[in-house]
Amino acid sequence: MGMTLNEFIEKYEGKRVGVYEEGMGQCTGLAQVYARDCLDVASNKIPSGHAKTWVTELPKLGIVKQVNDPKPGDIVVCPNKGYWDGELCGHIGIVVKNNKMFEQNLCLEKQGETKDTPVVHTARIKRDFNNFILGDNGYYIFRPTKNSEPSIPPVKPKTPGLYLLALENNFKILSKPNNGSLLVNVPKGKYATIIELLDEYQSDGFQWAKVNYNGTIGYAKLNVYEENLFICTSNRTLYLYAKNSKFRIRNSQVNGKVLTSVPKGEKATILAFDEDFSSDGYQWAYVSYGKYKGYSQIDTEGFNMVTL
Repeated sequence: MGMTLNEFIEKYEGKRVGVYEEGMGQCTGLAQVYARDCLDVASNKIPSGHAKTWVTELPKLGIVKQVNDPKPGDIVVCPNKGYWDGELCGHIGIVVKNNKMFEQNLCLEKQGETKDTPVVHTARIKRDFNNFILGDNGYYIFRPTKNSEPSIPPVKPKTPGLYLLALENNFKILSKPNNGSLLVNVPKGKYATIIELLDEYQSDGFQWAKVNYNGTIGYAKLNVYEENLFICTSNRTLYLYAKNSKFRIRNSQVNGKVLTSVPKGEKATILAFDEDFSSDGYQWAYVSYGKYKGYSQIDTEGFNMVTL
């Protein structure tokens, strides 16, 4: 089974990577490693040409479909920009959190790249999708089909309570938040019971919780972006708290019409948690605030937090 997108970023960010020697440090080098490590493509089948050739070569592998809107994990190819040794070669990158791009051999100039534009030959997350495609109206977005089906959560615990589900990857329980010693790993597909929700962000920027997994009590990071999910099987009242910034309530997840905003310092009542990630990679909740009911993104990394 291939790496998750988060594992891929953690392993390669800031490094010079590639599958083939000629691709080391090039934009295609990062795409090649992504295909190998996350999409389980055999090394001898990974495209080895310039980025612009991936427009035709990538679909031949039978592991992607072309889409119109980017989401984390998608591969974006710009065949009409990006130079190497005076030749137009194209550019390629991977969509990550917050519509940012994970890319290698990226230009340092804001706009107007030419054959003389300086570049960075290590994998970086520097610019967003719109800046990445600027100047190339003929870009392509490819979505890996192996990850296109929604995850199916395991059977819910029968005991009423609030749980943290390891949906996409295992998560760690530490002796204290962020830098404590490892007590146990909660395997993918398993639940830990949430005992207490910490009401301050920790030094890593995330909200944490005190949890219990099979009698082991410690602290777990609440990373509900393509990692783990809140699952509630009780009638306890929970809130989405605008800790650091206001957040929006929409009539549907991700791109729905904005109904209202919850101001910084205010709380919306959580009526239900979505039990899978939405197309933006986040868990969403159905909430109420005043006369409004709708959906809000849960972002426990310094944005909002779940509280009692």
